[in-house]
Amino acid sequence: MFDLKTIQEALLNTPYAKQKGDEYIYVRCPLCGDSMKHLDGAHCSIWVKPGQPLIYHCWICEESGIVNRSFLDQLGIDEPNTISQVMQYNKASNRGMKISTRFEYKPKDWKILIPQIRNNSNSVYKLHYMQERLGINFTYKSMEALRIIFSLKDFLACNGLEVNPIYKKSLYYLDRDYIGFISTTKDMVILRSVEKDPKMRYIKYPIFPNNPEAMQTYILPANVDVFSPEVNLYLAEGPFDILGVFFHVMKAYTKDSIYASIGGSAYSKTIEYFLHKGFITNLNVNVYSDKDKPPKFYANIIKRYEPWINNFRLFYNQKSKDCGVTKNLIEISEAII
Repeated sequence: MFDLKTIQEALLNTPYAKQKGDEYIYVRCPLCGDSMKHLDGAHCSIWVKPGQPLIYHCWICEESGIVNRSFLDQLGIDEPNTISQVMQYNKASNRGMKISTRFEYKPKDWKILIPQIRNNSNSVYKLHYMQERLGINFTYKSMEALRIIFSLKDFLACNGLEVNPIYKKSLYYLDRDYIGFISTTKDMVILRSVEKDPKMRYIKYPIFPNNPEAMQTYILPANVDVFSPEVNLYLAEGPFDILGVFFHVMKAYTKDSIYASIGGSAYSKTIEYFLHKGFITNLNVNVYSDKDKPPKFYANIIKRYEPWINNFRLFYNQKSKDCGVTKNLIEISEAII
């Protein structure tokens, strides 16, 4: 018999945690650091319901997933019995306990196909948008090589996928008005509007319904040896930002280099992803930050991962709020944390 009360008490004992209703506990998000404006705020909800795995969702960085050992450790919960209780509880919930939500995880051998971009008026418009946005002479082939799709419908059809029920009614608009970036874990499409004043600039489209562990990190295709003496990891918030860093700042340099957009503020989750891949002590983390995040935002991230990374450097674009712009609007300076 698992003691949910022990788990709840451990969560509520973290700084500024609070109970909301019978099933939700809000904690300071350990992935993005939570609100910098209200340091006593807690915006990461944890769903605590009997028979249901513990699921977190941050309303700031929009990261979500099942509470695991790493998440608890970042919250400062390191009591062995509590960690064991959470791990056993989640395992039992997924395996045999009564669950109110059906989880449909991707198959272990899941591979995706990037559809060939059809040369029609909509594709021409989207290609022009990409070219104008970054000032790069992209082609359909270069878009496909970067795992960028112009038609969500074509992507789903090409891979034999059903439409996510949540987006069934809006599929026409998602297909017409958005460009898609395939996440590195191949379980999410990060959709970016090409409209001038969209109601929603970004939409996260989970390929597999009800998958709380879908990851929104977009990584430019790379082939890097995990055992290289040094590997440079370049991070930025959005897909356009990291494309700007790759093409304009680093001049498409690829040797021992990984370029990733985190899709929000979840730098911790992305860094952890690479640490779990085996990049231990040889990883140089280079963050190209949006201007709205001051250097102090990254202090806790550095403190948390300093033992496992080789170096951490922070950069800002002095001419614009980020790097998702044309080359003439980029002037990089390094910040001191």
